[in-house]
Amino acid sequence: MGFPNIDKILIKMFLAGFNGLKADPSPLLDIFDDFDEADLAQVAHYITRKRYNADLRDHEEGQVYIVGSFPRADMMFPQITVNLGEDNSDRYMGDSTGESIPVLDGDDNLIAHDIVKGYYGKSHWLINIIAATKDETIWLSRCCQYFICLGMLELAQKGMNEIDIAMADLRPDQQQLPMEVFNRAIKITGVTENTWKVRVPVYDYTTGTNLAL
Repeated sequence: MGFPNIDKILIKMFLAGFNGLKADPSPLLDIFDDFDEADLAQVAHYITRKRYNADLRDHEEGQVYIVGSFPRADMMFPQITVNLGEDNSDRYMGDSTGESIPVLDGDDNLIAHDIVKGYYGKSHWLINIIAATKDETIWLSRCCQYFICLGMLELAQKGMNEIDIAMADLRPDQQQLPMEVFNRAIKITGVTENTWKVRVPVYDYTTGTNLAL
């Protein structure tokens, strides 16, 4: 699994999800099934006419920034930002041992074993949806919530499991964002698998010396 960079995965997931809705907005019927026809038409118009961009150097209007930075007052809104909130191990590092992978030389002789070591971390990521109106934060956050639910298998394949989602409306720090904007935050909590390989020569492996690694 390595050391999964979940914030990067989420940014790509959101970009692909919103661009997918632009091409085919039919999932909005499910995402906003509690909206009446007029409100749903407003959401569809908003989602499909926007451009979704991860490049902060692009200053054209009519786009939603989806980035790995903190909310920025010098950039246009809406902004969807993804940041690591906290990451700590809940089991000792190296305590979890996975598969043993044989290592062969050019003549197919067994020369070593790669032992997969690892630990599990309890982590959470903060997704801030910041826009000029409350409606926009609701529309964008509900889409992000939908993309996360659809992407649970992908997240599991990257090493993140036991996912929990929490949402809240937050008042932005007026020193950082002095203008009046709205912020709906999504917090994703999960258990991440972090692994690395330790190469053990075949002699040490067969004698049990590897048990100390």
